[in-house]
Amino acid sequence: GKIVGGVLIGDLSPQTAFKQLMREQRVVADQKEVLLEPSVDLDELAPTQEQ
Repeated sequence: GKIVGGVLIGDLSPQTAFKQLMREQRVVADQKEVLLEPSVDLDELAPTQEQ
C-alpha cells in the first residue's frame, strides 16, 4: 500500500510529491484516484496512518 518507486513519462512535475510520499512511507493504496490526478495534491490525501 506504499509507493516504493515509479517511472514518470512526459510530465515530471509530480515527482516531488511522490518522493515525499516514499520518504514518509505513507499508506496510499486506497487513494489511487488522487494519485492519478495530473497534479498530485498531498493535502487531498488521507493523513499518515500509524502502523
